[in-house]
Formats: sequence, C-alpha cells, structure tokens
Amino acid sequence: MIAVSRSQESVKQELLQYIFPICVTCILTALLMGFVVVYFNRKLAVRISKMSKYINTLADGNFDNDIPREVMVEDDELKHLANDGRRMAKAIQTLVEYDALTGLNNRRYADKKLAEIRIRAVELGIKYCVCISDIDFFKKVNDTFGHEMGDEVLRRVAEKLKAGMVGKGIAARWGGEEFLLIFDGRELDIARRELELIMNEVRTIWVPDSDRQITMSFGLTALQPGEDIDDALKRADDNLYQAKEGGRNQIVCK
Repeated sequence: MIAVSRSQESVKQELLQYIFPICVTCILTALLMGFVVVYFNRKLAVRISKMSKYINTLADGNFDNDIPREVMVEDDELKHLANDGRRMAKAIQTLVEYDALTGLNNRRYADKKLAEIRIRAVELGIKYCVCISDIDFFKKVNDTFGHEMGDEVLRRVAEKLKAGMVGKGIAARWGGEEFLLIFDGRELDIARRELELIMNEVRTIWVPDSDRQITMSFGLTALQPGEDIDDALKRADDNLYQAKEGGRNQIVCK
C-alpha cells in the first residue's frame, strides 16, 4: 500500500485560497451595511430634529409655520406622527386664536395682529385704521330676553362684521359686546365709508319675535406713522365713548 501525504504549508495555502475571499466578502458586506445604517440613521435624526423644532414653534404659540418638507418625504411612522401633529396644531390654533361663541378671532390674536401692523406701518408705510365698536344697550338685551338670546345677538353681529370686513381686514371679538376692526391699507375717509356699510348691515338685525333693533356705536381712527398701538387704541376708545355719549348708533372718526 502506498500512502500519499501533503505538506502542512500546502494545506494552509489552499485554505487561504478559499477562506480569504469569503472573509473579504463578509468584511465588505459588514462595512456596506454599517454605512447604510449610519446614512439612514442620520437622515432619520435630521427629520426628528426638524420635527422637534416644529413642535417647539407650536409650543411658542406660532401656528403659521408648516411642517418641514423633509419630515414628510418618507411614508413611515414619523410622517404619520407629523400628520397627527398638524391636526393637533389646527385644533390648538382654533382654541387659542378664535372666540368659541362668535367664531371671530379673539383678543389674543388681535393683540398679535396689532403688533404686526405697527411694524408693517413703519417699515413699509402701509396705512391702517383701527376701530373699537360696541353693541348699543346690550345689557338690556340680556336682561329682557335672557343670555341665550344675548349670545344669539352676538353671533349675528359677528356674522355681519366678518362679512363686512372681507377683503378689507379682520374683525375680532375684543371682549364682551365689544369688537375690534382693523382696516388694511386704508385712509381714514375710505375706512369710514366702508364702516358705514357695515353699520347699516348691523341695523338689519332684530331680536327675534320683538321690536328691538340692534345697533352699534363705532370709534374709528388712523394709525399714525411710528405711533404706539396703545395710543391709537386709546384714541379709538375715546371716539367710541363720544359716539355713545352722543346718542349711540353712529361713528365718531378722528
């Protein structure tokens, strides 16, 4: 019998010939997988960071910014979370910036808008007029017909004000039976003419099943260049006081 044997060195070389490519393939695959994981983790981290910044803007009360586009590029759980966040933002905005009874913007929103228009008036020279108005003898409506009817009158007045301000500016509930109107890009005489149309529309409101007509008094003024908002509002409020002292159901403008 003849025995055939191979040297240890030749066996090692043959093993390396087969094992080396396998090892190289495994290493390259691991590196590629690691690169892919790092790449997608970085993309995810960027999207999460942008989502976090968006949520922080909501926490600061800024509802004008939309969700960053990068957050919405993938159809995944983060996108679904972002859509939920968008719906939540709309709900919060409605609670924070709108009056629940009348559907008009509330005083918080009006204060923010007034701060904005002062800047625009100074930087861009845009003309603005502000008006504080009040429902005449509203307490008598509540006392005579009840608070539910008073709420209905507030809603009807708000509808007239909102419709009358379309394309002209905004109407907001200032508090109680008082409303604030902001006329964009208007000289005082033009704002007065437009306000007279609104006043006439309010006069078409009657308390249901009664002979009581609803009227309003208005104090209108123009925002002066560089003027503090509080000064303009005080002048509008003084004008409203004069309108009420002078018999109500009228506009005092100066």
